[in-house]
Amino acid sequence: MAISFHSLHAATGMYAIAFAFASSIVAPCSGQAQHAPDDDHHHALVHFSHPLFTESPSPDTKVRLDYLYADLADQLSDNTIRVEAEYAFSRNWSIEVNLPMTSHSENDVRTTAVGSGEIALKLASFASAKHGLLLGGGIGFGVPTGSDRKGIGSGHLVEIEPYLDLGYMHDAIELVSFASWSVSTRRKAGEDQEQQAALAASLMYHVNRCLESLLEMEARHTLAGEDSGNDVINIGAGLKYHIPGNESLVLGLGGRIPITDHREFRHEIIVSALYHF
Repeated sequence: MAISFHSLHAATGMYAIAFAFASSIVAPCSGQAQHAPDDDHHHALVHFSHPLFTESPSPDTKVRLDYLYADLADQLSDNTIRVEAEYAFSRNWSIEVNLPMTSHSENDVRTTAVGSGEIALKLASFASAKHGLLLGGGIGFGVPTGSDRKGIGSGHLVEIEPYLDLGYMHDAIELVSFASWSVSTRRKAGEDQEQQAALAASLMYHVNRCLESLLEMEARHTLAGEDSGNDVINIGAGLKYHIPGNESLVLGLGGRIPITDHREFRHEIIVSALYHF
């Protein structure tokens, strides 16, 4: 596995956008750093905020809208709108669904289609909540809502992805991590079975009542399939802002880059809006 340090240098300008965003909104929300207001909404000993690229281990009730731009190569990019909804049946479990719409541009020729959706079950245990720990896991299913003809998502594959997660909270800091294994099913004749092991992590700092800063990481190793043996590591940074007077509404801005030679994009930017119920 080779790490591309050129990518680290290229990210400097991208993350400057996030810091400019922060400087324009911090003033109305000065005050002592603390956990986000949505934590109190759930009346739980520990409740974790939502990172931008990584999932939260806390079952929640929310709707979220994301815009993602991925620079894939010269004259090659993806623009995606993703809608996500999650409903917590109790503080211990929830169901989440999301569906993306992607516009793929290659040499100024644009193709648009619905991508592969996802349905996930999230479970959480509060047995160690008094120590700031949340233990959990679940299983996700990638559903074939994409288009094989247009090359966006898949119209036949079903992905199964069980996972374990861990969250730790102390003062203004939150650390979450996910470990997962995924396998593709319903393959057509001649298609290789794809398997991946993945690790994702997020470090969040509550700057004040409204502002949260994040560092995020994703590492994936392909166990079987066309890219068997390849590793991908993406790192990112971002900011989230709770709107004063309507703090259930959260805006986010972030970016990430690959630091390995094998990569899926050159850089990716996310703009997010989330509403808690």
